Amino acid sequence: MVHSSTRFFLFLFFILQVFCLQANDGAFFARGNQLIPIQEKDIKVTKEILKLTMLEDGMIEVSVYYEFHNPGAAKKVLVGFEAMSPEGDVDGTPKKGQHPYIHDFTVDLNGKKLPYAVSMVEKDGYIRDGKIASLDMKKYKGEKGGNYVDFDYVYHFDAHFQSGKNKIKHTYRYDVSGSIDYEFNFEYVLTAANRWGNQQIDDFTLILDMGNSTSFSMPKTFFDKASDWTITGVGKAVDMPAQDGLNDKPYVEFQVREGEIQFKKKNFKPAGELFVYKQRIIQNQEGAGAVKPFNVPFTHSEGQNWWVSNNPPKEQINRLYDQRYARMGAIFGDPILQRFYPI
Repeated sequence: MVHSSTRFFLFLFFILQVFCLQANDGAFFARGNQLIPIQEKDIKVTKEILKLTMLEDGMIEVSVYYEFHNPGAAKKVLVGFEAMSPEGDVDGTPKKGQHPYIHDFTVDLNGKKLPYAVSMVEKDGYIRDGKIASLDMKKYKGEKGGNYVDFDYVYHFDAHFQSGKNKIKHTYRYDVSGSIDYEFNFEYVLTAANRWGNQQIDDFTLILDMGNSTSFSMPKTFFDKASDWTITGVGKAVDMPAQDGLNDKPYVEFQVREGEIQFKKKNFKPAGELFVYKQRIIQNQEGAGAVKPFNVPFTHSEGQNWWVSNNPPKEQINRLYDQRYARMGAIFGDPILQRFYPI
């Protein structure tokens, strides 16, 4: 048995670790995006399987499989991948002419790897006469480095679509963002898929592999309820109402001990983007009394957000300490802990 004073010091050590992580406001590195046609009205997206994997090195790996249908004769289509510049506690200077936080970008069309180019463009209106208007960075007068830059990126390539069915495999990695509010957060643009000929994805699958023993949240931007998701493994998804602060929209809280979560939809017309985040356990400080909202993942959904004072009750300290064992799959003999850590 661990002495209560030891638990309290472990609690304080944990608190100090969280505050040390909050020295800077935050950093937005990059976001994921769909491949889009620069100018195309006929070719349709018949199938897409999108998988996002959280890597141990603090990156998101994106793997996308597309099937397209070209109803007419073979044609060449200019296809782009839009990438916002980083901002915040970052260095936004391009690296070797590319986005500094997007890595290993590849595109394969019908079994053939395609070459691509990267253009730095104005944040709005970069398409002119069906072509990409690249900035001349030698003459460019805007900010080109530091925490904020004044341009965005487009990765673009010529795709030769044969008549009928075409397959594209697309991969890249990007750094996961974070802030004083979020332990991590990342987003992926889904609505860009509406720019293809059918203005939808006929058969869409989204897979998120966030690792084991983790918890995260997702606002209901393109889906309606927790039951729209399937957990392949051990975990749970809970519908949560909108709250003041970061959770200003209804959202789903996911707690995954092991496995992946999956969303499937036919005739998918995304009306919003994917945003995944994990709030920091201590989010802010309220007044001189140092009373803080405290979130304990892997617990039941009711009463999960505690308000913790400078002298937290022994029960809260004990439950925080036992969380490490809950993450490892421990089965508790105490009926109170069994209810508190139900998965």
